[in-house]
Amino acid sequence: MGLFDKLANMLKMKKEQINILVVGLNNSGKSTIVNHFKNPNERTSIIVPTVGFSVERFESKYCMN
Repeated sequence: MGLFDKLANMLKMKKEQINILVVGLNNSGKSTIVNHFKNPNERTSIIVPTVGFSVERFESKYCMN
């Protein structure tokens, strides 16, 4: 059972789609962490610094029932 499953069970919620907001300082690895949760065929090998904000939608094995 992954971290998201444990959190969903504690909050008594099981959704098909969830929204996650990642906030942090510059160069703290936010995009790298989001990239880690993507499926291997959707991951990017080169991550450039994000200017402004970024919105991504993807399916993850951690979010599927």
